[in-house]
Amino acid sequence: MILKKNNLVLGFIAISLITLLGFSMVGMSSIVFNPKTFFDLNALEPEESLIWGSPMGTYIAKSVVMSDDGYLYVVGYADHDGTDNFDVYIKKLDFALNSEWITYWGGSENDYGEDIAIAQNGDIVVVGSSHSYPGPGYQLFIATFDPITGGEQSNATLDLNGDSVLWGVDVGPDGRIYTCGDVHYTGDFEDYDAVYIIWNDDLTVDVNGVWLNGAAESTDRARDIKATTDWGFVIVGETESSGAGAYDGFIALYDWQGILVTNETWGGAQMERFDGIVLTEESSFKAYVAGWTNTGEVGWYDASIICYNSTIDLQWTANYTNPLIHDVYYDITLGSDDYLYATGHTNENGTTDTLIVKCDTAGVVQDSGIWGNTTAEDAGYGIIAGGNYSIFVCGGTNCAQFTPPFVQDAYLLKYGFPPTTTPPTTTSPPPTTTSPNTTSPPPNETTTNTTPITTGTFSINGYTLVTTVSSTFIVTLTYILYKKRQK
Repeated sequence: MILKKNNLVLGFIAISLITLLGFSMVGMSSIVFNPKTFFDLNALEPEESLIWGSPMGTYIAKSVVMSDDGYLYVVGYADHDGTDNFDVYIKKLDFALNSEWITYWGGSENDYGEDIAIAQNGDIVVVGSSHSYPGPGYQLFIATFDPITGGEQSNATLDLNGDSVLWGVDVGPDGRIYTCGDVHYTGDFEDYDAVYIIWNDDLTVDVNGVWLNGAAESTDRARDIKATTDWGFVIVGETESSGAGAYDGFIALYDWQGILVTNETWGGAQMERFDGIVLTEESSFKAYVAGWTNTGEVGWYDASIICYNSTIDLQWTANYTNPLIHDVYYDITLGSDDYLYATGHTNENGTTDTLIVKCDTAGVVQDSGIWGNTTAEDAGYGIIAGGNYSIFVCGGTNCAQFTPPFVQDAYLLKYGFPPTTTPPTTTSPPPTTTSPNTTSPPPNETTTNTTPITTGTFSINGYTLVTTVSSTFIVTLTYILYKKRQK
């Protein structure tokens, strides 16, 4: 009788053990392979949204900035009536997304607005490329506008012996205007160099240069720039001149005179690109870079946030991945709640939708959201943190509110993030995301990573822990009963 009871107990325990071990293995798989533990969150939805365009034309919103008095300024480009003659536009809105005014800038040819900032005197600063200046091809431009009326104050360009564009702008603590972009040299189809230009407040050039003067027949572009507290600056972008793959992301630190201090590349055997950067405000800053990779990951393109310290040493990498899905980040900001917010696009729903992801400052995803029409193409190009724990995202959408299919409208989204009762905890990055061993590069050399640095961030959840402990307990109990039966 005792033997039968023991057999019954052992049978019950065996079944329980198999069941729990199965669940435990499923839970443990999140440690080994969990491309998107936050995939079911998608709880971030805008509180308010605004779409604008014209019946037959194309409108794109590329960047957004907020002034100290709480007004929003969006820059982009539009062809008004479908004629393909694009002009730069600036749109002013209040905090509730009510339009104040819109102004246009350009000539008889195409002109594109790419980024926007607020000067120390309150003027609106816009950069991009223009085909309306005298001479062949496109020329980079910088222009300032009155924040009250939208009227132009001044504009300037710089001849770099080829088609040129400014992709990024920032205003430093010294009042200078920091810009970056690229030049495509005349007569050389594939030769692009990443450029930086520092302007005085009267739009005269103070400092300008080319990052590394990259190899001929190679493409190097500087996509974004941020000034440091000591009047230096950091640029990020893409490079074909150095690195491990076809294209790699690069980050470079300069002093106030435009002299290269150090730089680093990031990537593997395929393609990587850095698009946006945000710096913390202290002198020993952290740099958080938004970009994407398709090296060594399960998705076609995986959106990435890469963290560097103030000496440009890699701290950690966090990827937003999903099998057979394109996920890309174009811009990043640091909210007043000390969380990171990145925007870009994802084709999770079959078409390209705007993606917004919230992370802590160790790269751990807290939440995400998708905005767009399942039958249209949408993308977020610019993101900025505003007051009252708000985040604003701008971009382009194929929404049919104004335009026929495949002609884009501009949009602006407002997200609200009430403060948490306890401040977010900044954890140390996992061991697998420590900085590789690199040497300090000489002034005109870049450090190359030959090993892809594309490590994801994973976590052990409570369910996995409980099932693992339970399984261990039952195994031990089974062994004890088995020994008793043997006796």
